[in-house]
Amino acid sequence: MATTRFRFLPKTATADVAFKAFGSSPAMLITNAALAVESVMVDLRTIKPDRVITKDFDAPSLEKLVFNVLDELVFLKDAEQFLASKIKVKVRKQTDKNIKAVVELEGQKISQKTMTLHNDVKAVTYHMFEVKKTKNGYEATVLVDV
Repeated sequence: MATTRFRFLPKTATADVAFKAFGSSPAMLITNAALAVESVMVDLRTIKPDRVITKDFDAPSLEKLVFNVLDELVFLKDAEQFLASKIKVKVRKQTDKNIKAVVELEGQKISQKTMTLHNDVKAVTYHMFEVKKTKNGYEATVLVDV
């Protein structure tokens, strides 16, 4: 069982932030990768959740599902000024050709007064992006543009 949720990869790129996320299951991998992306943008402890957003995802692979969820976090930050500190993922169905999940995000609208903001993530990139099964579960390598 994976005990490390995620770790940042220093000096990987100058205008980017890279990290590896870990999970004992696809749902935990997505949760931990999502928390890592949010951690790039904000100190999660400074978010006071007052809103829940639920999103359905459908993808041809776990790799694409992870990417789509992370990409949606950036979209929600830009379009709705929403950041999440609690993330729950339920994988609904997984086959060789498809994986479906429901992601529940608890968070709040961005507040300069109450949040400790970090970097403005502009995009999740495919550069270095990888999702793989390991002996301990799953691992994702992610690079975000800041």
